Amino acid sequence: MTSERVRIVSAGYEGWNRRDPEALLADLAPDVEWRTAGVFPGLKDVYRGHEGVREFWRSMQEAWEIIEIAPRAFVEHGDKVLAEFHFYAKGRGSGATVEMEWTQVFTFRGDVVVTVAGYSTVEAALEAEGIPTTRD
Repeated sequence: MTSERVRIVSAGYEGWNRRDPEALLADLAPDVEWRTAGVFPGLKDVYRGHEGVREFWRSMQEAWEIIEIAPRAFVEHGDKVLAEFHFYAKGRGSGATVEMEWTQVFTFRGDVVVTVAGYSTVEAALEAEGIPTTRD
């Protein structure tokens, strides 16, 4: 059975893939903090609030003709949902493709996301967020 928090995270990814930023914002707190993993040139490390997330969205859409996110797994721990996903993008103009595995951790206050933090590995996410590993 899927929890409400996992459903919220999944709906955000579905909105992203439909290129619907308002669906992405639907369950984010007005003062949400969106932290990138620092792997894409030209992006800030942190975006704040709905307007900040819209700025992040626009920056990504300008750089990439195609961006697809395919969730692989969700792990809920306390007020956090760790999402592992496959990222695929095709550069606008260049046609260069990028594929990578990615992790984001969504921190909730009730049923509202207050922080989204990106990580290049699951291990980095677990350590940074203080989530105990059960993968050993």
